[in-house]
Amino acid sequence: MNAAAPATSTATTATATATSDTHDALLRRVDTHIEGLLSNLSLVLSAAALAPPALQQRRQRPGAPASAAASQTSGPASAAQEPHKIKTAHDALVAEAATANMARAVETLLGLTTELKQTLILNDFAALNAQMLARHQTLSNQTRISRQTLAEMRSDLAAVELQLFEALHSPLA
Repeated sequence: MNAAAPATSTATTATATATSDTHDALLRRVDTHIEGLLSNLSLVLSAAALAPPALQQRRQRPGAPASAAASQTSGPASAAQEPHKIKTAHDALVAEAATANMARAVETLLGLTTELKQTLILNDFAALNAQMLARHQTLSNQTRISRQTLAEMRSDLAAVELQLFEALHSPLA
């Protein structure tokens, strides 16, 4: 019996270590995905930043008629705005890619949350032991009841057998 105790404690220690390693690996994955989510969020926010003030002033000159603004879009002014259009398109593309990455990271985090819940539920030894003990007690009670019923049936069967024996071997009177 003494040799079984160290083997049990070694198995319990190994199981606890494996559970701890699994838990730590899942938490590292969660941290990695959260860092990616935050970096993509910062990319979206930087892409959504307002245009430089000089570009805003060119677009909205106070007191300028609408026709004057329309005339500014053709000719040399449009050539000056060409780099801003490219930058705007680039920023939009970066924001779109970052939001797609954010959506993917959120889906992965949901999956990791499910894995963490399963790991915690399946490796909660106190709760598992309590469930096993309750199940063992239920089965023990059912076994006891079954044995009592079988004993009663055995005694009833013996009484019936005795009555049949007496009826068959008694002299006819």
